[in-house]
Amino acid sequence: HAVCYGLIAYQTAYLKAHYPIEYMAAVLCSSSGDRTALAAAECQRLGISISLPDINRSEVNFNVEASESTDQLRSIRYGLGQVKDVGAGSAELIVTERLENGEYSSMEDFAARLPSKSANKRIIEALARAGSFDALCDRGVVLQNIDRIIDISKEQKRLKDTGQTTMFDLLGSHGLGGLDFSDPMRLPSRQIQLWEREYLGTYISDHPLTEASLTLNQYVTHSPAELTSFLNGEEAVVAGIITDVRELTARASNRPFCAIRVEGFTGSSEIMIWNKEYEHYFKTGILVEGNIVLARVSIRTNRNSRTTVAAKFVVAYDPYLKTLGPNFNERQFQTQQQAARRTNSLLDIKDNHRAERDSSQPLNLKSLPTNSLPPSHASLNNTAGDVVETPVVVDSGLLIRIDETRDAGADLRRIHHLFQILDESPGSYTVTLEIEDRNHLRSQVSHAGIDEQMISDIATRLRKTLGVLGSVQYDESVRAGNNSGVVGAEQLKVVGGN
Repeated sequence: HAVCYGLIAYQTAYLKAHYPIEYMAAVLCSSSGDRTALAAAECQRLGISISLPDINRSEVNFNVEASESTDQLRSIRYGLGQVKDVGAGSAELIVTERLENGEYSSMEDFAARLPSKSANKRIIEALARAGSFDALCDRGVVLQNIDRIIDISKEQKRLKDTGQTTMFDLLGSHGLGGLDFSDPMRLPSRQIQLWEREYLGTYISDHPLTEASLTLNQYVTHSPAELTSFLNGEEAVVAGIITDVRELTARASNRPFCAIRVEGFTGSSEIMIWNKEYEHYFKTGILVEGNIVLARVSIRTNRNSRTTVAAKFVVAYDPYLKTLGPNFNERQFQTQQQAARRTNSLLDIKDNHRAERDSSQPLNLKSLPTNSLPPSHASLNNTAGDVVETPVVVDSGLLIRIDETRDAGADLRRIHHLFQILDESPGSYTVTLEIEDRNHLRSQVSHAGIDEQMISDIATRLRKTLGVLGSVQYDESVRAGNNSGVVGAEQLKVVGGN
């Protein structure tokens, strides 16, 4: 059983490493609900663009779309059948009509060619709100003219049944005419974002947290998706959008409380607002769907392995004033974990685009043992901004390379274990730890020397600790007692942990 899972893990890891866009398109095809948002966030991290559904470009399911020019990267196009309330059957009819008779040239053309089974208000409204008609017409115009679009479709079907099948008969002086563009509905960007979240399962055009994160990020310690049993007994500060509010009543005391679902860039978590806090925050109007909030929470896991996240303090973010509420008290949102938090946990997926950044993040190098020296950072980017694999030349000493993974806690534990091995044999042989982050940027930490007579033993133990997540390199001539400088130890293949 374990071998089978191991083989599948190896195969999927290979596909993700060598064919990332095809692999992620397949993942999206099999996703639904929160899994769609997680997959979209992973695409964001990998630098893969997801395009809105398009009535003239989308297939029934997600598909990889070739770029129009060599300068542009390929993207994943949202499928019409993946839009909520549309369904694969209706999408199949729309796509088949387009493939057989050419692209839809206008909304009137689409209405005239719309299969009768798909000519209902629910499907057209869903496609419009998801942005499927953006290339043909403004969303507001389509939503205002849904009844007219349906009438045109019905009239076209009647004309076909009577043998009159020309567009002139439909749209000419005796027809119904085109759409009404006189007073289009104006849609705020916030409304468009909410519709995309509702009908596509994630935000495509823009995320409502993008702007808010500029203010909230300085207080955030974790993302909502990270509030799991691994944080049992700890406190965290999270930010996100309230997507659901459930008002409940305690059986024993018959007092009200509520559960809210807070969604960030990478997922969501349910947060309990117990009675005392609920009465306070209910009066202030903070606990409303669509509000962006900052919350300090405590995480507890009981004997039945059930994890409960409870809010201690909650404050709303005002998107118009771009500030936190008037009752915001910064001291209420300070936790013991903030000193060692992962910087940019709110934006760890949204803004991680393989671009140059502070290479000491998100690993918190300050929490390494005190005998390590401050890291030295050097950009490994060329002038064009592309990451290049520049080998680090070490004249002498032991070089330990380690790859950063998504689990910052596990990374730090691995580093501490490495230092424990090194501290057992102090000496004068120099040691350098090189950390390569998920953007392929590197930082180095120097460590106190080790006994060169123990180098072979130490290297073996270090390799065992690293496994496939790093490598060990040293001057093998040390064991022979000369300084020929021939690098002999076989370098393990560096395999990313993501």
